[in-house]
Amino acid sequence: MIARLRAAALACLSALALQATLAAPAAHAAYPEQAIKLVVPFTPGGATDAVARLLANRLSGKLGQAVIVENRPGASTVIGANTVAQAQPDGYTLMLSGSTTYTVLPALKRDLPYDPRGSFEHIAIVALAPVVLLAQNSLPAKTAQQAAELARDKTAGGGLMYGTFGPGSAPHLVGEMFAEAAGAKMTPVPYKGSAQFITALIGGEIALGVDTVSSAAPQVKAGKVRALAVTGE
Repeated sequence: MIARLRAAALACLSALALQATLAAPAAHAAYPEQAIKLVVPFTPGGATDAVARLLANRLSGKLGQAVIVENRPGASTVIGANTVAQAQPDGYTLMLSGSTTYTVLPALKRDLPYDPRGSFEHIAIVALAPVVLLAQNSLPAKTAQQAAELARDKTAGGGLMYGTFGPGSAPHLVGEMFAEAAGAKMTPVPYKGSAQFITALIGGEIALGVDTVSSAAPQVKAGKVRALAVTGE
């Protein structure tokens, strides 16, 4: 069971990629002449936001211009991605997002407001983020196997509720893979980002959820939530 979860979830590792609006002007000596905006399609405090702020700090020093992080969360990264797709193609709008934005969502949604291949110029993958299966402390399950058994027991009543970052996000897909592997029905509950998701888990609004290791680790170490399984080493 855990091996199946690990194998399935590995397919949803969030590759954080830096992207720019397409058709930036030809490079010249003066670039950049003004501040650069780095859009993050998640709320502050999550793994992508943390990487973006580290990256912005280093880029600012290298480029000699401010790199300003702007959080535009919602709709499984669609809101932020569309903001970048509609920006002037002048090289001053970047985006740091997980692979969901340009791999998973195009496979699940036919009405995306942006072209995942034509709207952006992909620059680099800057990080890989393993994810962890989490449980609220009051849940009578201390392992993934016990959580699977509990999920099967609760299926008749609509299933355990688990947190996601919206339809098609990595937490949503991993949660569904876990439910399928467990032979259970579970109910996804969307949140805009890690901060809201963790608060809901601590408060008992949801029983389970999936988040990046870097975002969840402080709460796990503080004993506020319980880690059951991880997709990384």
